[in-house]
Amino acid sequence: MATINKVILVYAHGGTNPNDPGATNVKLNVTERDFIKTFIDKFLIPAVKTAGLKYTTVQQKPNWYSIDDLVNTVYERNDIAISCHLNAAADPKATGTETLHAVGSKNGEKLARLIQTELVKATGLKDRGLKAISKEDRGGRLVAGTKPPCILTELFFLSNEKDYEKCLAKQAEMAKAIVDGILAFKA
Repeated sequence: MATINKVILVYAHGGTNPNDPGATNVKLNVTERDFIKTFIDKFLIPAVKTAGLKYTTVQQKPNWYSIDDLVNTVYERNDIAISCHLNAAADPKATGTETLHAVGSKNGEKLARLIQTELVKATGLKDRGLKAISKEDRGGRLVAGTKPPCILTELFFLSNEKDYEKCLAKQAEMAKAIVDGILAFKA
């Protein structure tokens, strides 16, 4: 049984920098930053509260390179950190969900596996699996540069309009999937 003090929810992209929207679908007029902010505020935080878990949020500053420091500043023993993102690809048919964790982090890998499994069930999207990353890789500064076990989940491809429409309608289910993964990690 893993003890969880609190969940650190990390907002993807942008923060106070309007020039960092993350993935963007121009045709749909949707940015990763805006989608994830709404998802965390309206769906994930209520699901975390309903499950009786303590949480805090971290918002990126204009400089992405401070994100690991921001997470480490609020870290306390037995915390976990989760950062939700959206993927994008040149191929508009690219599909699926994937979850990143730090190379060598047994707790990070376990948390990633549990959340990935629940997200695939909730969305019905292709399972793109787990990706073990180092600090030098995309997302590595956050995932591998923080004290708590930390995962970065790419919920779906914003560049795939069908995936976007499907997941737009399943935000409550995606939030519950993340919380179910956290509770399974805690069990």
